[in-house]
Amino acid sequence: MVATACANYFTALFMTITFMFFLDDIDTALDSPTRVPYVEVLYNVTQSKGATIVLTSLVMVLLIACMVDQVTTTSRQLFAFARDGGVPFYTWLSHVRPGWDIPINSLTVTLLVSAVLSLLCIASPIALNIATSLSQTGLLTSYTIAIGCILAKRVRGEAFPPSQFRLGRNGGFLVNLIAMCFLCIANVFIFFPAAPNATAGMMNWSIVIYGGTVIFMLIYCAVRARHIYDGPVTQIIKDE
Repeated sequence: MVATACANYFTALFMTITFMFFLDDIDTALDSPTRVPYVEVLYNVTQSKGATIVLTSLVMVLLIACMVDQVTTTSRQLFAFARDGGVPFYTWLSHVRPGWDIPINSLTVTLLVSAVLSLLCIASPIALNIATSLSQTGLLTSYTIAIGCILAKRVRGEAFPPSQFRLGRNGGFLVNLIAMCFLCIANVFIFFPAAPNATAGMMNWSIVIYGGTVIFMLIYCAVRARHIYDGPVTQIIKDE
C-alpha cells in the first residue's frame, strides 16, 4: 500500500509539473466551451481533437474506476454505521438480502446521492464549489476525530494494542500533536471563500450545509441515537 501511494505521488508530481508548464491562459481554460478546463488545456497542447479525445477518455476511465471504489467504500461505511444503529433508517440501511451478501440498500442510497450531487455540480458552478469544499471538509473532519481520539488516549496514558510499527515513546505523540495543530487551522480556512470581497455567487456556502448536518446529527444523537447506538462492532457472526 505504501509503495502504491509513493508511486502515485511520484507520477502525479511530474504530471502536475507538465500540466502547469503547458497551462497558457487560465481565463481561456476556465471559459472553455467544454466547461472542463483540463480538456481545453489538453487541446491547446496537442492541437488535435483526436488526441484530446483519447487523453480525455483515459481520464474518464480512471474516474470511473475511482467512482466504483468510492461508492463501494462509502456504502460499506454507511452499512457498518447503520448496523450499529448510528444513522436514521438504520434497520433498512443495514439489511442484507439472503444470497446477495452485499448491503444493496446502503449501496443504492450512496449511488443515488452521488448521482444527484453530480447533476447539481453540472447545473451550477456554485454547487460544484460547495461539493468540492464539503468533500475536503469531511475528509479533514474525519482526520480530526480519529487523530483527536488517539491523542486523547495518549494524554490519559492508556495503553494501545500491540503493533508492528512504532515511533518510539514520544514519536507518536509528537506526530499526533503536529497533525492536530495543522487540522485546527485547516478546518477554519477550508470554509473561507476563494477570494476576498466575495459576492453571493463566489461565497463558500459549504459552512451552511456542514453546520446544518452537524446540528441535525447532534439532535438525532440526543433524541434517539444515544438510546440505540452500540458500537463500533468489532466482531460479527455470520448467520448460517
